[in-house]
Amino acid sequence: MRLSFKFKPKLSHKHLEIIKELSWHTSKLYNIVNYATLNSSCMIY
Repeated sequence: MRLSFKFKPKLSHKHLEIIKELSWHTSKLYNIVNYATLNSSCMIY
């Protein structure tokens, strides 16, 4: 399947820094939760 429409927003430098910071924190939280659930016998919420 080919992508027929590519969305290219015009973001300022400040917006790009915010998105980069949010994605870093999101992936960090995901890794922490994933590690905790893999190493325990019960689900942690």
